[in-house]
Amino acid sequence: MSPFDFPRENRPQSIVDAFRSLRDALFKAVNPERPNEGQVRELNRSFFLATFAGMEGLLRHDMERRLVSDDRDLITDRLKALRKKTSSTDYVSLEDILKEWKEATGKGEVIGGFAQHKSVRDWLAHGRCGPLPNNSRVAPERLLDDLLRIRALLPQWPSPS
Repeated sequence: MSPFDFPRENRPQSIVDAFRSLRDALFKAVNPERPNEGQVRELNRSFFLATFAGMEGLLRHDMERRLVSDDRDLITDRLKALRKKTSSTDYVSLEDILKEWKEATGKGEVIGGFAQHKSVRDWLAHGRCGPLPNNSRVAPERLLDDLLRIRALLPQWPSPS
């Protein structure tokens, strides 16, 4: 079952509640007493990184699918043009993919909500050196909310299926 299969009116709260329930269940299995802050922080970080990486993977897979499709919509055309600007072996940055989505949909503020989490993702994925950038914080619930907001406003946004 995809997270997007929840009834629309219950979706955001249901997913956030499901995350919290899973987190609590994991800690109770390991430590029936109250989990310490370090455990909660590490689980939040792991969940955040996995969620962000999963969404990035969906965006990249969607882009590759669009590059070989005969679809004629604005986002497909923009992603094909982006690929033409780079050689087929060049890496296309997530920022470039999101920029094309912003410009094609006119939903820059909404997509920017997801993009702002990239600095936290980079910090988590590349060794956690120094403090979190830009006064950011690891907030899985906020990341989920931003992803759900995008999905609600952009039906063409990729989702697991």
